[in-house]
Amino acid sequence: MPDARTTKLIAARQRASRDKHDHTLHTLDRLQQSGARISFTAVAREAGVSTWLVYNNPELKRAITDAMKHPPRHDGPPPQPAESPTSQASLRTDLELARHEITALRRSERKLRERLQRTLGAEIEQIDRSELVARIADLETLVTNLRTENTGLAEANTRLTQLTAQQHDDLDTANTLLRRYMKQASRAQAESS
Repeated sequence: MPDARTTKLIAARQRASRDKHDHTLHTLDRLQQSGARISFTAVAREAGVSTWLVYNNPELKRAITDAMKHPPRHDGPPPQPAESPTSQASLRTDLELARHEITALRRSERKLRERLQRTLGAEIEQIDRSELVARIADLETLVTNLRTENTGLAEANTRLTQLTAQQHDDLDTANTLLRRYMKQASRAQAESS
């Protein structure tokens, strides 16, 4: 059963989530009134929330989809991005929940270590010397194999990290080219009008 502090943190997290939801709906209304083009990405960006939230919350998804079906009311300048009023509180709540979870995990790890030490100690007392030597040799072989495997995994991790960085660079380049193309297409369309 969660303690009082955890209950308060969970309640604060739920309030922060509800505030993000309400702020996103308010942002959607503001975008509609300004005549800005409505899209999931635009609403998420203007509200300062993740696109995951707007796609995976049924009420927000339905509201945005409905807004996309209706044409803008008038042409006007797009609204300026608004700061999410709950972002700091949400981050603090997430941090407190993470700290609480880390403390619980450390406590659990300490108990498991103590239990393992007692279990191994009892097993060692019951094993004769020759079995113990054979078991130690098996464990040393296992440790050697695990170290070799760990080295291989570390190298694979390094390669994957480099590949990820390269893909991020490629994505940034593609985004830059896409923005240029969109600007050129917009200019061409404006010139042909």
